[in-house]
Amino acid sequence: MIKMTNKKSYPIRSMYRAPPGYVLMEFDFSQAETWIVAYLANEDRMKYSLHHGDIHTDTASLIFGTPTNDVTKIERYLGKKGNHSLSYGSTHYRLTQSINQESDQPPYVTVTNAESKVIFDGWHSAYRIEDWWREIQRLLDVCQKTLTTTYGGRRTFYAPWGKDLFKEAYAYLPQRTVAEHCQGRVHPELRIRGGMREVYLKFVRPGHLKLIQQGHDSIITECLQSTHEEIVPQIIQLMRRPLVIAGEEFTIPVDAKVGERWGELVEWKES
Repeated sequence: MIKMTNKKSYPIRSMYRAPPGYVLMEFDFSQAETWIVAYLANEDRMKYSLHHGDIHTDTASLIFGTPTNDVTKIERYLGKKGNHSLSYGSTHYRLTQSINQESDQPPYVTVTNAESKVIFDGWHSAYRIEDWWREIQRLLDVCQKTLTTTYGGRRTFYAPWGKDLFKEAYAYLPQRTVAEHCQGRVHPELRIRGGMREVYLKFVRPGHLKLIQQGHDSIITECLQSTHEEIVPQIIQLMRRPLVIAGEEFTIPVDAKVGERWGELVEWKES
């Protein structure tokens, strides 16, 4: 059976705090790679859940047969791990490793290979993305192992033809697209400026914000506590801009958190 381990969490990130009179603000694209996978694979069930529900809860419900309102935190976590890992061609053995490697973090769960196989089979019954994988393999073949994102970013792969190459290629398009979207690359079909580039030009360079950290799908900034209420919605608007994949336009939601300590940020809600 799925087990919970007895571990204690230490909020190391709480060591990082804003100076007196300042706050930290984190802006994070919500489930960004899953949005990209859903549209690249044209997976209607996944797209519907992203627009109207919680994708990880819905995935857990489909895998375990639990009504969405009754999905537990552990089941949701396992649904989330399935969404993050199995979209890119991982085996159930690799899923076991991924879950167990994080068993020292909440919700402190370990699984057996047999339990991962249940998650694997349930996930693949719920979502049909094999046609997308075959299309990636076709593009690798006809484009000399070169793939291009919706923003125009290109990469040529040099790994030998086979499963390792395919898994690397499956992950490349969603991950690179999210990074380009966050950084502020201008989409050729929409020509809408935004992302980190516009945040830097409008807020960081004039001195209204200090950039603390940037990930491929998130940024952390520091600003005066007295001004953050008016700045947060402006940054959300700059980050949350539409993009187009396969002729379909959509917008990835942006979550914002604010607080004095990185490990204790709370969700920002407009007053």
